[in-house]
Amino acid sequence: MNTEVEFDSDFFDNASMLWKQNKKYLGNGVYVYLCEGVFKNKRCCLRKACKESLMDIWAPQRLCKLHYQSYQKDLINNKKIQENNEKKENKENKENNLANFQHKKGRTNVKINTHYELRRKNKKRKLDDLYDFDNK
Repeated sequence: MNTEVEFDSDFFDNASMLWKQNKKYLGNGVYVYLCEGVFKNKRCCLRKACKESLMDIWAPQRLCKLHYQSYQKDLINNKKIQENNEKKENKENKENNLANFQHKKGRTNVKINTHYELRRKNKKRKLDDLYDFDNK
């Protein structure tokens, strides 16, 4: 099975054209990446891509400073929204767990007592048990 692929000039011309598609020629064999951002009016941005976006491995595109800053702001806002959602979920889970615990103990709509209040009630019960003369 000897397969040979024939490369002709069309192949290299097409490859070169596709490679140059997102770059700007500065002369002397030097190329610079173009921004891949899009404006609100759906026009492509033709600015040079900034170094920060080229070095950011998590960035989905090569972006100019304007688009890269808006990308970073969106990331920060998304993280804040995600953190708020997690806090809400944790709070709801705690409330559900407490309600389930109270339901298992046969208590419903019971106020959550602090440690101090529980100790005070236990002392009072012990005293009541000591001085309960009716049952003896």
